[in-house]
Amino acid sequence: MKQLFPIAFLLIFASGVVSATADEVDCSQAGTTLEIEECSREQIGALEAELDEYLAAAREHMEGEEAVLAALDLAQQSWLDYRREHCLAVRELWAGGSIRGVMMNQCLLHQTRQRIWDIWETYLTFMDSTPPLLPEPPR
Repeated sequence: MKQLFPIAFLLIFASGVVSATADEVDCSQAGTTLEIEECSREQIGALEAELDEYLAAAREHMEGEEAVLAALDLAQQSWLDYRREHCLAVRELWAGGSIRGVMMNQCLLHQTRQRIWDIWETYLTFMDSTPPLLPEPPR
């Protein structure tokens, strides 16, 4: 009987977490830590899609520049590794509280916004008065 208790507890806990996040969260009304975390995960997904758009435009603009494209790909992979490790460190800073996931997600949002802006500035703007290839993203 004692062996079944941990398994039953995990199943009950897991079903509660799934049902809490399965319902649509109104992010304008998010008040609990779980709701805020869910909303920030949605924001991260949207920002990552925007990052993909800016990277695709940069790659298209640099088409034929194989050394630049290889360097961009290496830098992007390094940045992904950095972002993950940096934001895990932020999560660890808050490890004693229920807000740790929110703080990690805020870190991911901040780092991703900055990366989009860096891609825009480096690859999608020009030294002269030529308009940028994509609009300037918010920082």
